[in-house]
Amino acid sequence: GGEVGSDTFAVGNAGDVNVTAGSLLIDGGGLATNVSQIASGAEPGSTGNAGTVAISANSITLQNGGEAGSDTFAVGNAGDVKVTAGSLLIDGGAGAFASSIGSESESAASGPAASGDAGTVTITANSVTLQDRGFIATNTFGSGNAGNVDVTATGTIELANGSIDSQAQPGSTGRSGTLSVSAQDLNLNDGGQIATNSANANAAGDIAIHAPVGTV
Repeated sequence: GGEVGSDTFAVGNAGDVNVTAGSLLIDGGGLATNVSQIASGAEPGSTGNAGTVAISANSITLQNGGEAGSDTFAVGNAGDVKVTAGSLLIDGGAGAFASSIGSESESAASGPAASGDAGTVTITANSVTLQDRGFIATNTFGSGNAGNVDVTATGTIELANGSIDSQAQPGSTGRSGTLSVSAQDLNLNDGGQIATNSANANAAGDIAIHAPVGTV
């Protein structure tokens, strides 16, 4: 798949990634590897930080496993992820992995899990739709903390078998992040969820929801 990104493999920091467009489509093609993505990473063995990923467009669609995010596999921190859109659609679609926006403190295929923290994920849009497994998330698989997630829509947030979450995964010792979700109209259906979880001794992160109108 196609990729726009920056990575660090050594002591220096990865550069920031900034994308501005009228409309933006990130289509993963349903692939299990080499999916289409806009991303920054701190790769295994590095000590620098990953860069911030900032995306702005009138219309943004991620589908068939397309991704946007910043991750760390090492001691450096992942960068923040900032998305500004008129409309944002994350459609999980076909393939091994669902479409997503997020940040993770990862576990490498070999060697220790990351000790750096995941970044904060901030979404600001008129409307946000997460469907068919599409998700916005932060995770930790090691001693680093998962980032906080803030999703704000002036109109509707729709989660139709989609999710907004932060998790401290099994085997981790870091903390899950907090979630803040704000919309004029919030709808959760077909298994849509907003959740934090911790599979270690730490408490799961707090969740704050503001929506004058909503259905669950």
